[in-house]
Amino acid sequence: MLTLRVPTLLAVLAIFFALPASAAAQPDRGGIEVNVKNVKIEGKPANLSRKRFYMFAGGLQENAALLQRIKAASITSRNCYYKNLKASDQYICWLQKENCESPFCRVVEPQYVDAKNKLQVPEFVAAYDKGMGAFRNKTDVARDWLLTYMPDNLVNGYYRQKQTVLATVLGGVKPVQSSMTDTAAIRALFIDIPFAEGAPKKTTYLLTNVLPIEIGNKSYVWSCEREAVAGKSVLLNLAKTDKGCEVIERELDLCDTVACESQ
Repeated sequence: MLTLRVPTLLAVLAIFFALPASAAAQPDRGGIEVNVKNVKIEGKPANLSRKRFYMFAGGLQENAALLQRIKAASITSRNCYYKNLKASDQYICWLQKENCESPFCRVVEPQYVDAKNKLQVPEFVAAYDKGMGAFRNKTDVARDWLLTYMPDNLVNGYYRQKQTVLATVLGGVKPVQSSMTDTAAIRALFIDIPFAEGAPKKTTYLLTNVLPIEIGNKSYVWSCEREAVAGKSVLLNLAKTDKGCEVIERELDLCDTVACESQ
């Protein structure tokens, strides 16, 4: 029995010592969970689903210049952007219902493409009609490809505008990671934060959404520092901000749009 095991053991040891150091000993990793589930604005639950947060090396002090650019940034509000494109009130209200910035964030249900339904959205009806012609009256296919037949500015324009502002605000500073909150508006996860061997097992990062998130008639930017800890997942609860957080609250520039009813 012994003579059979020795060669096997030697073979395993040979393979192990032949591995590069990075494969033989992986560094510890940590994580940070940004929890947005219980955030309230003026006493009402805030819908923070599908909102992107960024992680930067260092805390508030180390990112002072970035924070100043965030505070100075100016961006056109959602309803003003779409109103300036002469979008219909129905389309603006459809976006507002789930705090969407573009039509990608919601499923366009049948009632919104029905020209006879009181919930119709003219932009969707027009695009749907084009799709019905292109796809030989296949209703499901026409609705699935609806956005293809809408004007590009109504679909992608607001996103492009915000990306231009984002590039200016970052000013060449690159985030370590970015993460989007889930559709249930519970959390954004930053995972696999590395800790090199021999390095401190706690490292401070800045977590911020950078670009204002619109809620009601105001916009908000959360910027909070948290320590990532090797081998652990650390919680950042935006519902309970402390001295390690700065919250920028601004009045929105509102254009002349109708008051949206519940759809």
